[in-house]
Amino acid sequence: MIITFACDKCGNTLAIDETNPPKDDDAVTCGGCGQHFGFYGLFKERLKDEAEAKARDWFNDLTKGLPRA
Repeated sequence: MIITFACDKCGNTLAIDETNPPKDDDAVTCGGCGQHFGFYGLFKERLKDEAEAKARDWFNDLTKGLPRA
């Protein structure tokens, strides 16, 4: 799986190949403008937290109006 996102400073597309991920202490940096996003270990945790929040929101939207047990 390849994770892509846009740099919030220059708009350059960054990609992380999860089949060959960086080490947790590797820096995540934009190749376009050099902006530093932090280290991969922290970046990975933020991505996980964001994915969990989106899944929770999606589930809540999906189950709105359904009777609760």
